[in-house]
Amino acid sequence: MLKILNKYKWLLLAIFSVVFIISVPSIVPNHYLRIVLGNGLVYVLAVYGLVVMLGMGGQVTFSTAGMMGIGAFLTGIFTVKLGLNSVLALVCSVILTGLFSLFIGAALLKLRGNYFAFASIAFTQVLYMIFRNWKPVTGGPDGISNIPALDLGFIQLNQQTVMEFIYFIFGLALICGLLLYRVRKTSLGRSLESVRDDEIAANSLGVDVYRTKIIAFIIASMLAALAGSLFAFLNGYVSSETFTFEQAGIYLIMAMLGGINSTVGSFIGTITLTILPEVLRDLKDYFRFIYGIVVIITMIFMPMGFAGLVKSLLTKLDHKFKKKKEIVTTGEVDTNGSDS
Repeated sequence: MLKILNKYKWLLLAIFSVVFIISVPSIVPNHYLRIVLGNGLVYVLAVYGLVVMLGMGGQVTFSTAGMMGIGAFLTGIFTVKLGLNSVLALVCSVILTGLFSLFIGAALLKLRGNYFAFASIAFTQVLYMIFRNWKPVTGGPDGISNIPALDLGFIQLNQQTVMEFIYFIFGLALICGLLLYRVRKTSLGRSLESVRDDEIAANSLGVDVYRTKIIAFIIASMLAALAGSLFAFLNGYVSSETFTFEQAGIYLIMAMLGGINSTVGSFIGTITLTILPEVLRDLKDYFRFIYGIVVIITMIFMPMGFAGLVKSLLTKLDHKFKKKKEIVTTGEVDTNGSDS
């Protein structure tokens, strides 16, 4: 079964993409829910960064929300305050965040394990305080509003064209997912996996552990910045309350729920946890309790996430199929032997 899925994975991806594009307008007819779905797809890009850092590299980080905030606020500053073209603002936001992450990563990644995780928490908190209190630049608690649409020339993407925006972000998510798939096959991907499994062994094999982790941090930060910039264009505003430590924890849960080392699993986990609060919204006072219970139960019974569960089930099916095949083959041999 696993071999069949692997053989036809590109066909399955194409079928899924077509089904998604065709079915979304009818499945999500409400304008508000379409905006929620659009934000969910934006979060997918940010969570992909965790696939690189935690899934491939084994580094627990809470910096996703902070880097996403940098990308979002830079986009707001470039477009609203400086009047820059929206596409250029997006590109500049991602590149500048990447450069910033180079210097921050060089400092933070001198720490290892839990120390790096705690440092990333502190870093996210510092960024949150800057976003909230640097009023002349970030707008303080009010944030930055009236961010224009993402102008692609042939169409302007914002909440008024939310379906087109959904298709655009979905396309970017597919492209980024395919790029991450390719990264796994490169020397960088193999280096990240060796660092994740055993840093000392990786170093003894000639892997530059420090450099490898910095590259992963830059990739993750740029993906988060891309998500932040798209979030700003989709919602038309940015606020410090969107980029808190709590939100960073939610991104981590999204990645773990879907499967931390799976781009497809992360996609599913992110969309699920984005839509789930809307499904439970009518429960009001019990919403957070039920939400937490659902996540806890899921993580207990699916520690490797959706992707791990599916892989485990398919592996069991393969074993059962092989056993049946062996029994049939053995029976045929016995029959032939008795006939002779």
